[in-house]
Amino acid sequence: MNANESSIPAVLTQYEDALNRSDTDAVMKLYAPDGAFLPQYFPSSVGADTVRKNNTPAPHELDHWKATPDPTFLGGNGPAWKNPTAQRESRTENHEWLWVPTSRMRRVTLRVRLALFNCRRAQWTACFIAITTVVHPAQSQQAKPADPKVAAANQVVLSQLPFSDRQDFEDAKRGFIATTPDAANPDRWAFLEHEAPPTVNPSLWRQAQLNVPSGLFKVAEGVYQVRGFSQANMTIVEGTTGLILIDTLTSPGAAREALGLYFAHRPRKPVVAVIYSHSHGDHYGGASGVVSQADAAAGKTKVIAPAGFMDAVDGEAVIGGNAKARRGQYQFGISLPVGERGNIDEGIGKNDSRGGGGVGVGVGVAPIIPPNDTIQQPMETRTIDGVDLVFQLALDSEAPSEMLIYLPQSHVLDVAEDATHTLHNLLPFRGTGVRD
Repeated sequence: MNANESSIPAVLTQYEDALNRSDTDAVMKLYAPDGAFLPQYFPSSVGADTVRKNNTPAPHELDHWKATPDPTFLGGNGPAWKNPTAQRESRTENHEWLWVPTSRMRRVTLRVRLALFNCRRAQWTACFIAITTVVHPAQSQQAKPADPKVAAANQVVLSQLPFSDRQDFEDAKRGFIATTPDAANPDRWAFLEHEAPPTVNPSLWRQAQLNVPSGLFKVAEGVYQVRGFSQANMTIVEGTTGLILIDTLTSPGAAREALGLYFAHRPRKPVVAVIYSHSHGDHYGGASGVVSQADAAAGKTKVIAPAGFMDAVDGEAVIGGNAKARRGQYQFGISLPVGERGNIDEGIGKNDSRGGGGVGVGVGVAPIIPPNDTIQQPMETRTIDGVDLVFQLALDSEAPSEMLIYLPQSHVLDVAEDATHTLHNLLPFRGTGVRD
């Protein structure tokens, strides 16, 4: 065992003791000045002061772990927990990940990743946490102006594409009804109002501008969308007595705010069905904000998903979730400051999510509401609350479990993320499967 590996049990012992005491102060002492708390799907908190500020009082996850019958602390509580090699070999049992840096690395960095996944109940609860402790803090990187070659290449793009065509901007505003400003940061994207700077490809800048409009939109008679409250959109289909929600955004808070905006302008009806278009968290993570676990478990509220949905969620978001969450920080630039030299856009939307109470958020653990009805055949039809829906499976496309949804009465086709105004991400380097 080298020096790096031998130092790990000491850190884990201190952390476990702090967790057992629910001692926030003791936990925070283990963070280096630029240590980071990396919740999946949400911006990270860099630095002990920021971590404390964003997770005060002490993160509910700590109390949740202590309350569980079999608490799973860092490395577990079994005889092998202090053995890094043994822990890697047994990680599939408790869904834990321990990454040990090698001596070849320039800086000695210890990253400990946790995942708690309670499979003993019909209610699937996932809590994704990643903690980074930097033993030798790296120098902070400063935003730089565009390299002359990059600026020149971006300038060439302006002459290659029809940027004077503004039809997409008209389309992005079509059907707009109303919005509510993001109370947390209403001017977050105001910097996009001017022309593309030398640091940004003009096409990306234009796409970022197109993704700014948010609020409630009318798509067709009886079909509405809430856009810009999360990375994904919530589609609301009006039935005879209730509402059918297609995709529930990233977090329960975002889902509640989206539905609240709809109710401010349309008749209030109960949610009779939820449909997950595919198995990515920004499309199912907010379900508990708009439908209860009990109603779904009892079949009172339909929850429909494509074949293989829970297996895909387990594989991508739980077993491989922590590694993917870390890589996703780099893929999406979540920790970068918003601005022309930082985070501009994610192509298909912004990385914002309104409200709180999402998976991995310090304010609590959001349950995954599993489907009680799945689409198994290549083409299936359901009639829900007087609305006909035609489902077409598109497995192993943009997600392992995905489907398209057609509403013949309103001539609306919901293509999930299989058709977007972007180049398809065929091989995301955060670690998801190759997309066909």
